[in-house]
Amino acid sequence: MLSSSIEEGLVVLVAGEPVTVAQCLPKSVVEVVRFRDKKKLRVSVDQISLIPKLDAQGKEAFPRSSLPMESVTLSELKIAEERFTVLTQYMRGGTDLKKAISVLNLSSSRFYQLLKLYDEESGVHSLLRRKRGVKKGGKKLSVFVENEIQNNMVRRRTGEKFTYKSVWFDINIRCLENGEKPPSIGSVMSRFKEMNARQLHALKFGVESAEQIYGAKPGARKTSRPLEVVQIDHTLVDVILCDQESREPIGRPWLTVLIDTHTRVLLGYYIGFNSPSAISVANAISHAVFPKQEYCKNIGLDAELYPFYGLPQVLHMDNAKEFRSPKLERACSLYRIKTEYRPPGKKHYGGHVERLIGTLMTSNVHFLSGTTFSNVKRRKGYDSESKSALSLREFVKWFGGQVILYHACMHKALGRTPGDAWNSEFFDSAGVMTMPPLLQDPMSFKIEFMPEEIRSISPRGISLHGKRYWSPGLTHFVGLKRALVKYDPLSLAKVWVKLDGEYVAASYTDLTISDLSYEDYLLGRKNKNKIDWVSPAKISSIYKENNSLTKQSKALTKRTRKASAARKEYLNYLEDVGCEGVQEPQQKTLLTEKINYAEKPSSFKSEEF
Repeated sequence: MLSSSIEEGLVVLVAGEPVTVAQCLPKSVVEVVRFRDKKKLRVSVDQISLIPKLDAQGKEAFPRSSLPMESVTLSELKIAEERFTVLTQYMRGGTDLKKAISVLNLSSSRFYQLLKLYDEESGVHSLLRRKRGVKKGGKKLSVFVENEIQNNMVRRRTGEKFTYKSVWFDINIRCLENGEKPPSIGSVMSRFKEMNARQLHALKFGVESAEQIYGAKPGARKTSRPLEVVQIDHTLVDVILCDQESREPIGRPWLTVLIDTHTRVLLGYYIGFNSPSAISVANAISHAVFPKQEYCKNIGLDAELYPFYGLPQVLHMDNAKEFRSPKLERACSLYRIKTEYRPPGKKHYGGHVERLIGTLMTSNVHFLSGTTFSNVKRRKGYDSESKSALSLREFVKWFGGQVILYHACMHKALGRTPGDAWNSEFFDSAGVMTMPPLLQDPMSFKIEFMPEEIRSISPRGISLHGKRYWSPGLTHFVGLKRALVKYDPLSLAKVWVKLDGEYVAASYTDLTISDLSYEDYLLGRKNKNKIDWVSPAKISSIYKENNSLTKQSKALTKRTRKASAARKEYLNYLEDVGCEGVQEPQQKTLLTEKINYAEKPSSFKSEEF
């Protein structure tokens, strides 16, 4: 029903409740009586909703045309209006049948068809022409085929790359097995493309990827000052590094970074070949908390350009094993650092550090020689290993320079550089610049976050990383089986042993050994196992010769044994048939006498002549 007059006795809805119109009043006000309690109310016309007229089946008796008006052309609308006008005149007796058919230029059968469609309440919409054929969204495939397509849509594909062709092929096989006509690949594709973008992305790349792109991420965490929330995360750097001495490729390093979410300052980081562990976490946190003058001096950078440090109030992490260690929780609790963990699968909770890592990779690392890029498609045959040019030490210096440049570049979200955002937060109302607070006992902080091992104390000291350590403070504890030993991954020249609640420093027993880092120790242990006095090519050649010799020996042994068995069987056969006088055939002897071709040949004379 398109419209209805508001008159006495009409049942309508007000605030969702049925009422009866009692009286129409001036200024578009209507007096109604509520069904529930027979109470009279005065409401404005815009508060009234009409109740659709229903038929015996409970459906709307006068539904509007199912054709969407945006798909109806102006010419189609004019034809429908003309037909509606003529049919209305005919139904009211204003014209006869012959004249109506003549005016509309239709056959009698078509005219009667229009009469069945004609509906005065629905108006012109009832006579709009429908297109022939299958309606938009209609399906012509059998129920079995449709079910197979639906089953493939919801099927989990663990480790299998989704393609329309692979799905279509699976459906074809099922149809052939059940005697059904297989659908075309276009029909299968059309069913999948009816899905929303999130569902389709989940089929191709997984639910987690779809959640990251299409999942709702309402709101944002607001911070009011630097060091309020610091995020930490790891990534495998997209570049292959080489050995410092031989310049042979080694592999890709790991990067651990901490970012201050308020100013986007990269507060600290650690680079090494070992996989993410307590070592990388300890180094990165220590690097973030303390001033970096000495560090910048050691790698050859201007310390004034990296002035950011401080103790975070909240450390935000993912659920990796190295972040869930009791040692880290204990150390953070001791220094009142609150630990927070992002919900599983919700990477956007660590969006700041994720974006920073992506920016560093795509804008900086991917331009280095030896880069592996983000994926195989981008690499396109680029030989990363042969192109590797930077050693770990060189890459650490290069990365430190890139961090300084990052702090000096405009940040879109901040509207200024991260360095300016940090510095502006440490000016008081008088315009005097302050500094983040320093720890009273930096060494105790470092020790708490250092990686640890359990070692025994022998008369020769403590053995760790292939070296021995000793201190006079260990004398009275010789024989202790489980002593807690802390070490600094950046300098293994000294370790700290916890004895009676206090840490005792112990140094190398061999004073001729130079200091080295944990990364240097790992690389040295790796290179120690190499055989440098025999080249890889020679090893390969000997290995191949030995394999060839073994195969030839097996073949010769088999051939000799087979010939020996054949001769034995031959002799047994001769004995069985009674030919004992026949000798075994002898092998032909080769002419071994040396011939002198310088002598004149003599003529052959037979003894018979």
